[in-house]
Amino acid sequence: MTSQTTATVASIAVADGVDVKRGDLLVSLDDSLALAQIGKDKAAIERDQVTLDQANRNLQRTTALVKSGAYTTQQGEDAQSAVNAAAAVLNVDRAALAADTVALDKLKITAPFDGRLGAFAVSTGALVTPGTPIITLTQSSPVYAAFTLPQENLDLLQKSMAAGTLSVSSRPAGDGGTAMEGKVAFIDNAVNTISGTIALRAVIDNPNGTLIAGQSISATVKAGEKDGLTIVPTVAVQPRTDGSVVYVAKDDDTVTIRKVDVALRVGDKTGLSSGLQPGERVVTEGQGNLSEGSKIKLAGEAASQDGKSKTRGTPVADAGTGTAAAAESVR
Repeated sequence: MTSQTTATVASIAVADGVDVKRGDLLVSLDDSLALAQIGKDKAAIERDQVTLDQANRNLQRTTALVKSGAYTTQQGEDAQSAVNAAAAVLNVDRAALAADTVALDKLKITAPFDGRLGAFAVSTGALVTPGTPIITLTQSSPVYAAFTLPQENLDLLQKSMAAGTLSVSSRPAGDGGTAMEGKVAFIDNAVNTISGTIALRAVIDNPNGTLIAGQSISATVKAGEKDGLTIVPTVAVQPRTDGSVVYVAKDDDTVTIRKVDVALRVGDKTGLSSGLQPGERVVTEGQGNLSEGSKIKLAGEAASQDGKSKTRGTPVADAGTGTAAAAESVR
């Protein structure tokens, strides 16, 4: 919030950081000059009202004398013109009063909506000019929560949005408390080509002020369900400019890079609609050190009865190449 006029701060009505309601007085600026100007405007209205009243009485007398033939038509028109001029002057006075009343109102800075204050940027006696920052007021309930999702989810998101069922559960990042429910109100009109994500915004009731402006949140969007997906750990899916890939651990302990289609991501699990079959193993760590055909040693490797190795999901270094990798079975 900023000042709209030039004046000195007369008083600050509330403390830093409190919750306020719409219309609550926050800051009063010195209004002595404005009040004097309004007094002058009211006096001018009274004076010019008297002039108009006198002009109307003169018009009545003149009109009667014109009808009797004692006055000429010109004298009657002059009397009417005097009334019109007096009325115009009175209207100017009233307009000046209205303008000065608006100026007076600007000296009272009030809360435009319910919210929570920050810290005041001014103190009593400070001179402010138009645009001088006064204080920041943020709406505390409801709040808008902005987040992004992979563009692969866009079709499902749009269908759920059209059906009115696109909702979100959110909580402060790292907070294991009860999630707050909300509705997704906005899906951006363009995909971020660098990150491959689409921006969304949800409206969330925040009655206790748990969420504050600029805070990081954890959001889970409820957009619907898809059947027939292959589920992998989210960390196994690597984004690229042309889509997403996974590093598949083959039976000969080498990796192959495979392009996949991501259908859904929910927390630490990602659903793939194509590119991978249930039972195949995917690398979950150290992908940046691997290339097509890289030799790996599976984490937690142990011999089985059939001579094949099994994975425990703990990364170990490959003494042969110096790379590190971990693998998990696709479920």
